[in-house]
Amino acid sequence: MIDEEWLKQLRFEMPNGIKVTGFLGTGGTTIILEAITPEGKPVALRVERFNLAWHLKEIPSFLTSTPRYDLHKLNEKIFALVGQSYFEDMTGLYYYVYEAMLRLLKESGVQGLLARVRDTSMGEAIPLFLCSPALRSRLVEIASLPSRVPWQVLSRKEADLALREIAGLKLSNNLNPEFLRKNPLYVWGGAVMDSVYSDADIPHAAAFVRDRYGKIIDNKLAATIIGQAGAVADFAAQVLDQDVRPFLKFCKACGVILVVFDREGKLVGEGPN
Repeated sequence: MIDEEWLKQLRFEMPNGIKVTGFLGTGGTTIILEAITPEGKPVALRVERFNLAWHLKEIPSFLTSTPRYDLHKLNEKIFALVGQSYFEDMTGLYYYVYEAMLRLLKESGVQGLLARVRDTSMGEAIPLFLCSPALRSRLVEIASLPSRVPWQVLSRKEADLALREIAGLKLSNNLNPEFLRKNPLYVWGGAVMDSVYSDADIPHAAAFVRDRYGKIIDNKLAATIIGQAGAVADFAAQVLDQDVRPFLKFCKACGVILVVFDREGKLVGEGPN
C-alpha cells in the first residue's frame, strides 16, 4: 500500500529542473504529482505507481538528482521484505513478470507454453514462474471471482485449468519456486531494477547482501539462488524487453556473473568479462 499522506509531503527537484511541490492523486497505474517547470509553469507530473520505492516511502532514484534515502535504512527495509507474500505486488519488475505470464498462459496454455520454450534459454524461467507462489495466488484469485472481470486476462475457467495443470508439473529440484521470495538476488534484484538504488549505490546494496548471506557460491542453495537469478534476467530481457544491466551489475557485485541475451540474441552488457 502506498502512503498517500507521505506523498502529500514530497518536495524534491528532478534532474531536468522540474520541482515536485505536492500530490494530486492516484490512478489505477499512476501517481499524479504537482510540479513546477524551471520556467515557473505549474504542471501535473504523471509517474508509474508500480515501483517498490513508493511502497517503501522512498523516491525512485531516476526522479532525483541525488539519492534521498538513508542507505542503511533502505537496506533494512528491503531485508524486511524477504519471504513476504506481498513482495511481488509491490515491485514493478515482478508485477510485469506475472502479468506477462498470465498473457502467455492465455495465448498457449500450460503445456503449449512449456513446449514453446523447451530447449531454449527460457526453459528454466517459464517453469519457475509457472510454479511460483506469486502466479499461483493470482490464478487462485481469478478462479475464485464471482464473474468475469473485463480487465482480467484469463477467465475463471482458464485460471482453474491452469492451476490444475501446474499442480501436476514435475520440476528440477534446483528450481524450487517456493524459495523465490527468500532468494536475495531475486529480492534485491527487484529493488535494483525498480531504481530504488542509484546506480552508484548498487555495489553497496550487494555489500549488504554479502554481509547478511555470505558468499553466494558458498551457500548450500547456490545452484537455486543463481539459477533463479538467471531466470529473472532471461525473462526480463527477452519477454519484457527490459534493460537488465543494473540487475547483472548487482549480481556481479554479489559474486555471480550471468550471461544473458536479449530477444534479438545479442549479449546484454559486458558479459562475463
